[in-house]
Amino acid sequence: MSKTNTTINGLVSGVVSFVKNNTLISAGIAVVALAVISGVAFGAFNSSSPTIAPTPAPTPTPPSQTKPDTTEPTSTPATDPVVTYVRKKTTTPTPTPTPVCPSITPADIATSGPGTTWLLNANATILACQTLEIPAGQELQTNSYTLTNNGIINLRGTIRNALDYAPYTGNSVTTNNGIINVFSTGVITAADNGGVINNNAVINNNGDMYFQTYGIFNNNAGGTLNNNNASTFRINADGTLNNNIGGTISTNGGAQLRIYASATFINNGATIVAIDGILLLIGGLLTNNGTITNYSDGGGTGYPGIYVYGGILNNYGSINNMVGSDFTVNTAGTVYNYPSGTITNSSFIQFYMTNTALYNTGSLVNQVGAVFLYQFQARIYNYGGGVLTNNGTFNIGEGTGNIYNADGSGACGTGLINGTNSAGVVVAGATCP
Repeated sequence: MSKTNTTINGLVSGVVSFVKNNTLISAGIAVVALAVISGVAFGAFNSSSPTIAPTPAPTPTPPSQTKPDTTEPTSTPATDPVVTYVRKKTTTPTPTPTPVCPSITPADIATSGPGTTWLLNANATILACQTLEIPAGQELQTNSYTLTNNGIINLRGTIRNALDYAPYTGNSVTTNNGIINVFSTGVITAADNGGVINNNAVINNNGDMYFQTYGIFNNNAGGTLNNNNASTFRINADGTLNNNIGGTISTNGGAQLRIYASATFINNGATIVAIDGILLLIGGLLTNNGTITNYSDGGGTGYPGIYVYGGILNNYGSINNMVGSDFTVNTAGTVYNYPSGTITNSSFIQFYMTNTALYNTGSLVNQVGAVFLYQFQARIYNYGGGVLTNNGTFNIGEGTGNIYNADGSGACGTGLINGTNSAGVVVAGATCP
């Protein structure tokens, strides 16, 4: 091999070695180096110049030790995102129409009868939103049907529950679940078999209410009967008043609740309150299984708050005669206070006149400051486990009055007299009734 070839081969080998050991040298440098070598080789073949000594291989440059770029990248300023609003389709709700409450008059539920009388022609209901006006001088007869009141009745005329007109069958009923206002000219009555008033809510009586010849008034749970302002509530012959559990009857402002001969008033676990009116028992029967509370001295009526005149009062519950009140039994009036019964006097009780009597097998309490007067042949029998507690005053009063306290020697058991003033109870004997 010639010297020239040897030189070229050396250059090529040097370039190859250089490229291998300097991987980071760009490809362009390698190409230039090869071109130089080629030129040298070309000159060697085409020149008669003296032989050129081989050029020493260049000293390899160490790999670049470039430091990592720690320059913070240039950031494009943030821009608010584009928000696209979609218009939501809205609809205006259709308002719910306010129900129209139909008006109501007697002509809407009844047929015109004789004179100014209206005859109910079917079962009828007064809605909660309605008010029925019955003018003064006009009368609505339920006439074998049922009138149900869930609203208001303003009564200046009359509601009559009776069988006065054909077909004379069935029941004639008024049921109150709302309010009935009886004005001073107003009247409510029930008569005949099947004539009934059912009160489940409120009746404000400022007029006249009466029940007779088997007519019935039922004051039921939740029922309130307010007798006001010189009004009267009468249970006439063969009429019945049932004041049932949860019912309340009150007399106010001189109002009178009257029970006449052969009439029946049953207070079934309910409440009777005489505030400044009167409870007048004239020959009738009052059975108390609830509570009777008397705050009245008669309110200027000329009667006491509770007046038993020839009638019978059966007490199985409680009778409270409050301070300032007056409870009088007169002229053959009779009170039976049974073992479950309690009579508490905080004011004034009197029994007087012939055949007036108290039969006590329950509890009779005369409080401090209270007066219990018995006179003119009135009699008090304490027997069969009865207890008479006197912390006040027992007076015989005028004429002859007697207290008999059984001692067990007879067939009626024994009675007990006690209290802080038991010595003030003068006993006439141990006679049984």
